[in-house]
Amino acid sequence: MGKLMKVLSEDKLDVCLKLEASEVKRINRTTELLPDFDFISYDGGIEKDYPVWHEFDLTDEAIFIHRLKLDDYGYFVDEDPHDDPEFELPKATSESTGRLALELQMADRFGCRALVRGSLSGTSMEMNMDVRFNFIVASYSGESRRIGYAAEAIAEGFAFEEEGKFKQAFFSYFSALDSFIESEREKLNKGQPEDKWIKPEIRLMQKLQAVMKANMPPSVGGFNNVRLWGEVKNGFDKCEKLRNAIAHNTKTEPIAKADVDLCFAVFAIIVAMVKDDLYDETEIRNHYIGGSD
Repeated sequence: MGKLMKVLSEDKLDVCLKLEASEVKRINRTTELLPDFDFISYDGGIEKDYPVWHEFDLTDEAIFIHRLKLDDYGYFVDEDPHDDPEFELPKATSESTGRLALELQMADRFGCRALVRGSLSGTSMEMNMDVRFNFIVASYSGESRRIGYAAEAIAEGFAFEEEGKFKQAFFSYFSALDSFIESEREKLNKGQPEDKWIKPEIRLMQKLQAVMKANMPPSVGGFNNVRLWGEVKNGFDKCEKLRNAIAHNTKTEPIAKADVDLCFAVFAIIVAMVKDDLYDETEIRNHYIGGSD
């Protein structure tokens, strides 16, 4: 894998953010914490260590969760300075009671749920108090204006990859490639006489080349002047052959992370060429990663 493809595959979140296949935002939830009294008896006003676990439903915020962080938690303070990054939510009601010790136990990337576990060292008073949770989430929550359905396929693939499911991730990334090329083909055909259409029955590589050629500015001077094109074409061919081998049950080796990285990077480079008129390695890297070496 070339240097550019390696860089793009190592910074998938940044690439997904640029593709509008992910976004980073803060999510705040306030709730009462109720221990599970099947595991420990309730002792009212007596201070006691109570085990706590609480599940948060984030389906109204995301379709796929890529990464989730419990940035802060603590007792809710009325009129607290929410926008002050130095403000930390209190972890106890006093020096001697109401202590909270919580952590993010699990993020369900496809069910879009977060499980927080820990303990509350306190009394019945603390169980009736609101606890605030501040999450930072990278997730996909809707259709991309830039690349349409392909963004959802990329977002799904990234969620699969974060769970270590490489075969599913590879198929999602390749579906994004297929979807993007088909969408661009249909756009180019609109308003054109039928004899000028990019035909739907031709091979996917032929469609890609036709889409690339139609979108390439005359100043570029054709495929021969795009140094990256050979590497992108070879990578695309490899991914398509791998997809076909799996579909026809002729591949015996499992999908490796290198296969997933290649498919993701090929997609990102093709989008940069078609949508952003970027054909230089440095320009594409800076477009996605912000000029990192």
